[in-house]
Amino acid sequence: LMRFKKKNGLRRRKLHGESASAPLETLSQERERLRRILRRYNPNDIYNADETGLFFRMSPNETLA
Repeated sequence: LMRFKKKNGLRRRKLHGESASAPLETLSQERERLRRILRRYNPNDIYNADETGLFFRMSPNETLA
């Protein structure tokens, strides 16, 4: 996991303000970037790590981006 994060420039970032919002002007570029990254992997090897079900009452103060 550490090599994947390093290779794709993912790192822990502190959330500020409204965490659900994203800059709309870069949304399509980032979506395509994510698709290119995911194409390298078999769909069976991709895990959806959305913690909403586990931490629905605990707002995170950091995220991976």
